Amino acid sequence: MKKLVRKDIKKRNNFFLSEKKKIIFKTIIKNYSFCETEKKKIASNLSKNFKHSTLTQIVNRCVLTGRKKRLNKMFNFSRVYFRKLIRSGYIFGFRKSSW
Repeated sequence: MKKLVRKDIKKRNNFFLSEKKKIIFKTIIKNYSFCETEKKKIASNLSKNFKHSTLTQIVNRCVLTGRKKRLNKMFNFSRVYFRKLIRSGYIFGFRKSSW
């Protein structure tokens, strides 16, 4: 599981780096001081390199177990491990709900 967590972290970092590059390239294309040939090169580079960089490929996983289903977004723990942490007393302020 740790291998999958590292893989997701690497994908997330690559996505944010590509987003920064994309913003820089778009500002260069809109800038009037650059010549048209440079703008065309950057536009072709922009269309080739950033086709498959999307957030949909990134999976949120539990920090400790690596589970991807039923993740608590506030703490980044899976439901099962979150319950275990509460019962053992590591997270305070929660109690069992009853109707």
